[in-house]
Amino acid sequence: MMRALRVVSLNTWKADGPYRARLAVMAEQLRALEPDVVCLQEAFVAVDGSLSTPKALAAALGMNHVTYAMREKDRIVEGVLVPSRSGLCTLSRWPIVEVVARPIPSDPRDGDRGVLMVAVETPLGIARIVNTHLTYLRDVDTAVLNLRQVRAVLAEPWLRDAAVIRLLCGDFNSEPDSDTIRYIREQSGWHVQEATPKHPRGGERPVTFSPRNANVREGARSVVLDYVFSLAPAAGRQPRMSSAVVLDQPTGSVFPSDHFGVYAEVGAPPAEETLARARLSAP
Repeated sequence: MMRALRVVSLNTWKADGPYRARLAVMAEQLRALEPDVVCLQEAFVAVDGSLSTPKALAAALGMNHVTYAMREKDRIVEGVLVPSRSGLCTLSRWPIVEVVARPIPSDPRDGDRGVLMVAVETPLGIARIVNTHLTYLRDVDTAVLNLRQVRAVLAEPWLRDAAVIRLLCGDFNSEPDSDTIRYIREQSGWHVQEATPKHPRGGERPVTFSPRNANVREGARSVVLDYVFSLAPAAGRQPRMSSAVVLDQPTGSVFPSDHFGVYAEVGAPPAEETLARARLSAP
């Protein structure tokens, strides 16, 4: 029987930099992780269908996928102007049985923001996976807007429907001590467990955005912006979790994205395991 759901969250950096080479590296490194669910942000899709991060990764990984493509813009892709959209994509090894996509509060200077929610029928039971990407604007304090956005996401009634696992994943553009992340941990109405990668040599946890990455401008601060949270109605219903920062090394000289990914292994809560087996065996 499946022991844990393997989940990756990654901001894919649209089609910036050496897009095709990055996409190949992304696929290679994700394949090595053997994920069950992948939550992508800034997932790039050419309007004419000639390029698509969701389709390319779904094909490479042999996974189902759903996409919420919102932000329409002409982008330069390796020197060529391409009408495109970018947004959220969730890939799954297991059947996706529900899909809900909604806008969330946004800033006109930034464009559309949204949340993509899917229910996945896994061998552990139903997993509700929430994928989002909060606003970032250079030289603008978006802390108040980020808090409004995450409040809107966590207020979704869909989250309260039956599930063995509920995960909130994405690029929150908010550091661990921000009001946004504190709200998730302390005031959301859920019992929250964070997949917090530990540094292999102790000290501070690894970051997800760093100038160590060749795709990040020199002088940028090293910070944590990307998260996977488990949401449970009570402490005793939290799953077992372990995690790591992934997609943080180049293949050759090519990094997969300008962000690193967060990987979490999520097991069913002990009290839910019997229920999960019964649910999947029901006619």
